[in-house]
Amino acid sequence: MRPLEIRVALGIYLVGAVVFIAVGAARGDGALAFPIIAGVFGVLAAAGLWVRWHWAGQAAFLVSAVVALGHLLIVLDPAPWGLRVLSGVLAAAHLYAGVLVMTKPAREYLGTAT
Repeated sequence: MRPLEIRVALGIYLVGAVVFIAVGAARGDGALAFPIIAGVFGVLAAAGLWVRWHWAGQAAFLVSAVVALGHLLIVLDPAPWGLRVLSGVLAAAHLYAGVLVMTKPAREYLGTAT
């Protein structure tokens, strides 16, 4: 059975991708490129964690950092306040997921603990 840290990270990556793509689609076609790219990376990170790929923890950590940085750039953009708040929450969630995949139970599950 997957440890709680992996299950929570999987949920963050998958739900975050769906929510961000839905918000991008609601805003229009011009605002859909980054949500789709971030969503694909999130789904790939979740898939790597799901199948216990040896480098999934490090890859998921990198995806978390890059996607969180993208969300923080949206927070600083003069976008509508609702989108900025949502991006702030998603940035915090992705950073939390990045921390979760680096914990000892997650690393032991992925086989990378020393």
